[in-house]
Amino acid sequence: MKKMDYAIGFQAGRAGQKWTATALTDRAKERTPEPVTFAGRPEALTFLKDSQAEGYRFSGAEFVDPEQRLVKNRYFVIGGDGQLTLSGEDNGPRNTVWEIGDVMPGRDRSTGTEAVIENILQGPGVRERFGCDLAFLLRLHVAAPGNLAMLSIPPFDPAKPCPCGLHGKSYGDCCKDKGIHALGNEMLQGTAPRMVPGALSQIQSSMVKDDTRFRIVWNKVWHYPQQETFHQFLDALVVATLGKEWFEEQLLLPLKNQNAIVKWRTAMVELLRRPGDAKDGVSTGHTLTGPAKAYQCFGYDLYWLQLVHKLPDSVIERLKDFRAFQGARYEVLIAAIFARAGFEVEWIDDNKAPGKHPEFIATHKVSGKKVGVETKSRQRPGAMNYIRTVSPETHLKGDVFDLYEKAIKQAPDGDIPFLIFIDANVPDSPQKGLPSYSDIPVDTVPWMKEIRDRLVEIWNAATEPTPESAVLITNFAFYYGDNDSPSPTGMGAFFPSLKPRASILGDPMIGDPIYCLQTYDTVPRQI
Repeated sequence: MKKMDYAIGFQAGRAGQKWTATALTDRAKERTPEPVTFAGRPEALTFLKDSQAEGYRFSGAEFVDPEQRLVKNRYFVIGGDGQLTLSGEDNGPRNTVWEIGDVMPGRDRSTGTEAVIENILQGPGVRERFGCDLAFLLRLHVAAPGNLAMLSIPPFDPAKPCPCGLHGKSYGDCCKDKGIHALGNEMLQGTAPRMVPGALSQIQSSMVKDDTRFRIVWNKVWHYPQQETFHQFLDALVVATLGKEWFEEQLLLPLKNQNAIVKWRTAMVELLRRPGDAKDGVSTGHTLTGPAKAYQCFGYDLYWLQLVHKLPDSVIERLKDFRAFQGARYEVLIAAIFARAGFEVEWIDDNKAPGKHPEFIATHKVSGKKVGVETKSRQRPGAMNYIRTVSPETHLKGDVFDLYEKAIKQAPDGDIPFLIFIDANVPDSPQKGLPSYSDIPVDTVPWMKEIRDRLVEIWNAATEPTPESAVLITNFAFYYGDNDSPSPTGMGAFFPSLKPRASILGDPMIGDPIYCLQTYDTVPRQI
């Protein structure tokens, strides 16, 4: 649990009511040994914001700065099957004092259980998916009597990086004294089911023994130095999936003929050679550039899709093919979103299933419902292996609806919902201050508004139910960034058909992939 450095508020005394800030922690007391009194609220607000900019935390900030008002918290217990059950709600500061691994107070120890925070969700999509600003995901464990169970944790040097890798701290300053169910301590005992940021499906954590981290992906046990980051592991996974020899052959080609994956990896390697500059929780310690983020997200997609099953050889070959790469990459991206959302992904091989069919069928693990998914990515000069420079936008709407017409022909038979994903592939990001992905006000993005209006025209004119249940337009623009600037932001929008053959509106199932779409570029520091 994080500590508050100051308590600030309006205090009454013999001299009248005044705004006062009182230091609570040692570092705050060194800065201001005596309580600080302010002439009025403006002076208190200035002290608050200047101190917060230096990293100091405040209790009572919402009384001084209305913009820091309390937000709604909800608490969900993770069941054995990964389902989330609401267990309570309250209000608290947006900059919560709780951390992953903390044991929540107020639990009745007489029941023999304690609740450990496994994840804290916030940002785009949390309010519409969970009905709150902060969603705390809790896992119930058997409460240990006293500290006897601590004897079962293997000894580990407290000066070494904590096995959990979540906070960039040493083991002694992180999980050592948080109990046997803190992630770092669980990793010393073996693997454990986890619900990671940006996902709604449980996966097994890695485990640490001595100086080695072990991780299971499909039928292989990976092992590597414990201090290596999850992002370094993702790089190794990409190389192993596509083949080290293939990467070496690609590097011998002229730059213009190299696959985009190879260019992205080169950008990541170059970035890591520079001094770290980020304090935003990214485990590389670097602000990710566009190509570096594109590579990191690609590796994370491959990780999710290979946890339980081998990636189909046909998909791997298309990823390695210079011309087929773009379509295969987008298919992998959307499939990974469904995997993170708690769906089983059943790939449909063109060689084994001739005729019309979607790219894959996704089955929701909780409800058992199925949905057909078709993906299309718009080709554009200057991006994703297409040679020449990026040209001014002239045919966006026409290109998108050419892909739409092709996509609806792949609708599955029967009455299962059918979702069409189309990536616009344009060098555009949401305006500063606007949320990304499906939270964006569509009217603020002219090209997205054009697509929406045209879809509405088509659906209004339809005389029969449409095969598609919804069209989702995305724009994952990371790769348009250069090698020196922070990555562009992705965006997207969800447009349900007005006359669907199989409606998905009101079905809780659709909320899960939309949430994972909204948090797509969230890659954990460690798992």
